[in-house]
Amino acid sequence: MGDAEQDHQSDADFGYGLASNGDGRIADSLNDGTHGMNPRAPVVTVIPMVFELLPDLHPDLNPLMWLVGNWHGNGHVEYPEIEKQTFEQDVIFHHDSRPFLHYFSQTWLTDDDGNRVGPGEQETGFLRATGGDQIDLVLSLHTGYAHDLHGQLDGPRMTYVTKWLARPETEPDYTEQRMYGLVQGDLMYAIDRETGGHPMQSYAWGQLARV
Repeated sequence: MGDAEQDHQSDADFGYGLASNGDGRIADSLNDGTHGMNPRAPVVTVIPMVFELLPDLHPDLNPLMWLVGNWHGNGHVEYPEIEKQTFEQDVIFHHDSRPFLHYFSQTWLTDDDGNRVGPGEQETGFLRATGGDQIDLVLSLHTGYAHDLHGQLDGPRMTYVTKWLARPETEPDYTEQRMYGLVQGDLMYAIDRETGGHPMQSYAWGQLARV
């Protein structure tokens, strides 16, 4: 943090960062062993952070200001009956002064050396703060799925579960749980999925740096 930011803390909102396990996954004290985080993760360490107020950001979105911007990094997919995959990812959370964030994620499959070998999943949607600590994320995927995830905000951490899912007739049903968190300045996330007769378990996780 620069001196100028330190001198103007009265013009900034304070949030908190989450701790990482050190293995690229989020440490969550609420983890019950089914998530993509280490089941022996320690209790979350709260790290004070400073966020500058964003011009024209709708007041309803102040608790989500830590998300706004462009992010880039890498992730992993691992699930029963699915080949393990790694991917590169771009994520954007954009605002236009209205009470929602526009979300867009684009991925590219990568080889063992991190080189792109083909296009991956894409999804886009809208994130809203619906009052108190409640949030709602509506998503549309390139595979034809659309779903609404409802969840809670706790500082710079969001957790969601599937509220409803629309899908093509030829595609399987599934339920998701997602968690996003700010970890030492990086955006980290974990996605759990229940589908194909498999119980809720880790499906994908990633770590993104602000760009």
